[in-house]
Amino acid sequence: MSVVLDIQDKTFANGTQALGPLQLSIQTGEFVAIVGPSGAGKTTLLRLIAGLDNEYSGTIQLPSTASTSLDTAFLFQEPRLMPWLSVIDNIRLVIPKAERVLYEPRIKPLLEQVGLHQFANAYPKELSGGMARRVALVRAFVRNPALLLMDEPFQALDAPTANQLRQMVLELWHNTRCTVMLVTHSLREALMLADRVVFLSARPSHIVLDYPVNLTRPRTIESTEIHELHQALLTQYPDLLSGSISEVEPC
Repeated sequence: MSVVLDIQDKTFANGTQALGPLQLSIQTGEFVAIVGPSGAGKTTLLRLIAGLDNEYSGTIQLPSTASTSLDTAFLFQEPRLMPWLSVIDNIRLVIPKAERVLYEPRIKPLLEQVGLHQFANAYPKELSGGMARRVALVRAFVRNPALLLMDEPFQALDAPTANQLRQMVLELWHNTRCTVMLVTHSLREALMLADRVVFLSARPSHIVLDYPVNLTRPRTIESTEIHELHQALLTQYPDLLSGSISEVEPC
């Protein structure tokens, strides 16, 4: 088992309860998407797993290979590139000096894989939004993380760019087989990318449905199979995206 969550409670200092109780187990190498209504605590959940917030009740078990922040990569909603650093130096930020010899040789092939090898010495202001996201993607994968956390990394992108980045994520994931947790508001995106889609309730969040995606790969977000599965889910559970299935009778 790669990730085991048993979060009994996450309450902020202002008294707002965000999560709990919430139990979830994820296998090594599995790609899991988290879907839920706005304000459900999806980003909060990722922050707890990443160790960015330790104020909660419960337990979070990660594999020993992901027990430190260096073995867990986080793709945020924004690329978070340092404007005063070049592309290659932004990537080097996540590589400790003692490990440069080990991971530096990975940078150029990864940049080539995402079509940015000619921009290694460019600065963020010289990149488009999609290019900046690709730099962040290389930075996430350069150390072969055991666990990749993604918080809506494709939002605010035009459809062709978002589709291109999704395919890049899948290719890198296929090559590395790290465990992935993706937060998204897009059910189609979740069905296209993930092995399982975990649906959360409104806050305080708990799991209302853990759904295996039994479609063969590769998949495209515009495919008939994704469209039909999307429609079937929302027909069976019309309140699913608002965080409820309790009053719906399955077809």
